[in-house]
Amino acid sequence: MKSPSTDSSDDPFAKALRDTYNQLAAEKSVAQSDIAQLDSADRAGSGRQRNARS
Repeated sequence: MKSPSTDSSDDPFAKALRDTYNQLAAEKSVAQSDIAQLDSADRAGSGRQRNARS
């Protein structure tokens, strides 16, 4: 009789959960990068608006 394995690498639920986690982590990274770009553009734009009003 084969003993049950404690390794979860063959568990389809664990694999799906890991894949989903990795996909969400990648999407989070992209979103944070996009936000950083928007923030820097916003800062640059607001600097130009202040100079135009002066």
